[in-house]
Amino acid sequence: PDTAFSLARVLKTFIEEEAQVFDPPPPSPPHPPASSTPAEKRRGPKDHFYRRVEALRAFREHHGHLNIRDRDDAKLARWMRRMRTQRRDGALSDKRVAALDEVGFDWNVRANGRPRMYVAQPKPL
Repeated sequence: PDTAFSLARVLKTFIEEEAQVFDPPPPSPPHPPASSTPAEKRRGPKDHFYRRVEALRAFREHHGHLNIRDRDDAKLARWMRRMRTQRRDGALSDKRVAALDEVGFDWNVRANGRPRMYVAQPKPL
């Protein structure tokens, strides 16, 4: 009697192991699209820059200008001031300057939004 029980258990274990070898486990469910993952918010500064450029393009399409003030969009206005400062300090790459020029970015604006009377020259390297 014990032998039959043991033999049945061994046979059952053998069949289960064979099933695992010959029948692969079912595929895992597909991953959600990248746009819905929280990691999208934590991408690198390169992605952040180009998202801001797209935001500028959308603002210009909607309002017809890029004179963005804090009351319009405080984060975007702050970002624009940082881009002007980085360009003035020579910290903004030519590729990024070109991307902003393509959108129609105005480099000659003071922090209060009034046009400057001169063109700031980037510092030499």
